Amino acid sequence: MIQDFLRYLQNEEGMVVVIFGFGIIPLGLFLFLFDALLKAIGLRKFSQTLANLLAFPIALTWIGGFATSMILFASGINPIKSLLIIMGIFIITLLYVALNYNEVCTFMDDKKTSVKNKVKEASVQSKK
Repeated sequence: MIQDFLRYLQNEEGMVVVIFGFGIIPLGLFLFLFDALLKAIGLRKFSQTLANLLAFPIALTWIGGFATSMILFASGINPIKSLLIIMGIFIITLLYVALNYNEVCTFMDDKKTSVKNKVKEASVQSKK
């Protein structure tokens, strides 16, 4: 099955770009359902940690991977090599987030707090 998929990617070079561009939709749906399942069985804290751990690498790989796959496709690079490059980007980003989890969460919380403060300030100014 995996060999058939890799042969298909080899023959249809543009599919790598399509997979990296639109593959985030089914992945996001799967992760949402998995997150809901974990929360339903009472693992809310684990679910939150897992979401924080996976969200950043997936988003970064999607943005960087789509651009990279388009460049590699336009350059005529083998689609299997493109797939390996994108998998490498994801694994390296996942390792970075796993090893620097507290710093990444602090950075994300600072961004959330600053956005919330800006929204509050804007709503207070609009009421005046």
